[in-house]
Amino acid sequence: MRGRAADGTSEAPGQEGQVREDGQAGEAVGPAPEDREEDRPEDVSECALWPFHVGSHGYGEIHQGRKRPRLLAHRVMYARRHGPIPDGVVIRHTCDVRACVNPDHLIAGTQADNLNDARERGHLRNDPVTGRFVGG
Repeated sequence: MRGRAADGTSEAPGQEGQVREDGQAGEAVGPAPEDREEDRPEDVSECALWPFHVGSHGYGEIHQGRKRPRLLAHRVMYARRHGPIPDGVVIRHTCDVRACVNPDHLIAGTQADNLNDARERGHLRNDPVTGRFVGG
């Protein structure tokens, strides 16, 4: 039987203080972030590159089978350290390395924050015709 956690997410008995592996709100699966020090890179100043599949977009991916969606590895690693990621929140890389999964390089924010990061780092430019920011 499942109860409801204080934040409104479902919680199975005996799973208090746990987070989902995919970083989404909902049923908990796995030890709480504070129990996972072995998952943290020893040198937090360096990127920890995802050693498995990296998609054409440059982000690490976790495949769950044919009919289940792929998970973005940096979102999973962020959730393991900080807990579930609310809907509408993006996980940004402070290191600017898409394949990095070092939780110390990952911060939550809005899509507007993410676009501001890209603009400040020179990943977006003004289109001279439309005046809008475009990749490049």
